[in-house]
Amino acid sequence: MNKRFGFSATYGFSSIIDAIEFAGKNGFAGVEINLNMPEFFPEHYDKQEREHIKKFAKYNNISLTFHGPEDINLCSMQRLVAETGVTRLKECIDFASELGGERFTFHIGDSVKFTMVDGSIYVEDYYKDKFKVVLNDSFKQIVDYSKDKIIVCAENTGYFSSVKRDAIKQLLGKGLYLTWDMGHSFLKKEQQEFMIENCKYVRNVHIHDVKGKKDHSIIGEGDVDFKHFMSFVEKNDLYYIIEVRPKEAALESYKNIKEIFKE
Repeated sequence: MNKRFGFSATYGFSSIIDAIEFAGKNGFAGVEINLNMPEFFPEHYDKQEREHIKKFAKYNNISLTFHGPEDINLCSMQRLVAETGVTRLKECIDFASELGGERFTFHIGDSVKFTMVDGSIYVEDYYKDKFKVVLNDSFKQIVDYSKDKIIVCAENTGYFSSVKRDAIKQLLGKGLYLTWDMGHSFLKKEQQEFMIENCKYVRNVHIHDVKGKKDHSIIGEGDVDFKHFMSFVEKNDLYYIIEVRPKEAALESYKNIKEIFKE
């Protein structure tokens, strides 16, 4: 099996070194450092520590990928909110690059949703043209800034509207790539169709199982046909990140996914 599997490092690690050690000890090819966790915030690591982490990962043959903070919302017409989000993502991109990171995944966020008497509506669907401008501006800033530093990937998550899909498509292959979360798209047809249609731009994959409507379940205990979905991207240069938590569940998932692909 020549697939490169990593895991998502969130709870249960005191530092990035701790997460790398766990990856090496358990046979992972990489680890995705989730920058939602305070233990991994860029401001907690000085220049010397960053260089040490880079060398330590290389010495242990562990590839690093990064997941940007999820409380950043690029899908906002509040100009200061979007600009602040881009600024923080730039800091995180610098951090990931200095640690030798190969991929950087970010969430787009969602606009406000109003409950109506006969359903609900997202503001981004009401002001499609305006939100497309906002998203295009944010994406272009991120792409331009990350050039020659790291591969940046937009993830399918949350409300993956036509506005978001159109904004992403304008920059695909022009510095912007995709993280395909197969668990999320399993439950949402429009996400699944978009990722399959644009699979040549996928550079990172999140895998977790889905039991009923519960995603991020242990691989092998749910309904996702991983062989089917992973066949769309098997020729791409990418990593498969096991997004199952805590780390003990990630290990069980790793064992199960290797059994699924056992020849």
